[in-house]
Amino acid sequence: MFGFLNRENKPAAIVPATAPETLIGCVGKLPLHAEFIKHNLKAREVVALDNWIQEGVTLLNRLHGESWKQIFASAPAHRFVFSGAGDEKSVYGLLMPSTDRSGRSYPFCLFGTSDSAVFKEHQVLLPLAIENFLGESEALLAQDWTGSHVGRLIEAIDTLGRTIPAPERRTLIEAEMNRLRSVTLGQFWRELLPGTDGEQRARFVRTIIGILQTVSRRSPQRIHWGIRLPLPGKADPLPYLTFWLQLTETLLRGRSWRGHYFWNTPASGHPARLTLFFRPIPASYFTRLVEPQKADGAIYDVLDEMARETSDIQRLVNLLGQDEMTLLDALTLWRSREVMA
Repeated sequence: MFGFLNRENKPAAIVPATAPETLIGCVGKLPLHAEFIKHNLKAREVVALDNWIQEGVTLLNRLHGESWKQIFASAPAHRFVFSGAGDEKSVYGLLMPSTDRSGRSYPFCLFGTSDSAVFKEHQVLLPLAIENFLGESEALLAQDWTGSHVGRLIEAIDTLGRTIPAPERRTLIEAEMNRLRSVTLGQFWRELLPGTDGEQRARFVRTIIGILQTVSRRSPQRIHWGIRLPLPGKADPLPYLTFWLQLTETLLRGRSWRGHYFWNTPASGHPARLTLFFRPIPASYFTRLVEPQKADGAIYDVLDEMARETSDIQRLVNLLGQDEMTLLDALTLWRSREVMA
């Protein structure tokens, strides 16, 4: 239907229960220690992530002076994926505001890496594979570590790698399709655009389609900006995240892209959002996670952009009114000639 299964022309190789190339580690500050905590910074992609965070914090400090600490502390924790390509590993994990034992502000990042070609060819599959890892990472960092020591934390982090399954392509594709079948369009609208009518929903869809068509036309590797898409505040975000990533991959029509994206659960002043870039991003984009309201052209928020949509959307209103349709079926509809015209 979307090319999910078309390339499956040979049986999947038998692989161990846990991906052998998985590297789990951490970098940053936590209140249980007086200095930086660094563990398993053994891959060049992880070293690059460490540098990216350092440069981002330096820039935030330069922009705001001492007030950067208050701005930073109010930011939500983000899950993230930096997709790999070629011989570069994919990096994923959890990035959150934190402090050391003395109260000095700095992020803490718990990360993993994968060199699997499955996640490079089908970028939508990685969040499905690491769902348990990310959930257990958040639970681990939410524990009270008062009076504990770094060694115990490192031991606990090392055990997290056991929750990451081997990248079995067909199994993950089936998981993706099941997630997309689990949510109807009616639920989708109630969660993401509550209280909206058919015309507003049509503008929303037309805006997203138009942005992704622009990315495809110009080539993702030339696009320096990203897009911000809504996620549910209470429901499981994974089906919605999966939908946005698969829609992106479908509408880019085979164009080479490397998704670098972040998603957060709601926090004070920060609704649940997916922030998606189509290529590797410089450290200056770190500030967009801390100050999502900043309007400087680096990120197009679809909820803001839809107000500027002026094309004729009457035809779309009826097409999008099928609330019983699942998100899997909606992918077919949204890529159809009737919607994309």
